[in-house]
Amino acid sequence: MTTVTLPTYRISGAIRNKRGILTHVQIDDQRIYPVADVIGWIRDGTYSFETLKEDGTPTPVSVRGKKFITTQGNRTLVDNLDYLPIPPLV
Repeated sequence: MTTVTLPTYRISGAIRNKRGILTHVQIDDQRIYPVADVIGWIRDGTYSFETLKEDGTPTPVSVRGKKFITTQGNRTLVDNLDYLPIPPLV
């Protein structure tokens, strides 16, 4: 059995709508993408994503349901994406 390692990118910023729902993310402090694109890349096995916990260690990002991304369990109910800064819009 062959193990395939996907390219992993870091989610470094988050944009939410007025209801607080995550709609766009910033990847590697660069471009901003719709969450729907990230969900597609994860589901298709194109890329994997991570973000940093408050202590600076990486944690994987996964798809929850049909329209949401979240960090994987690290023995807490806190979603590490909730603490990401809003990226500056250029």
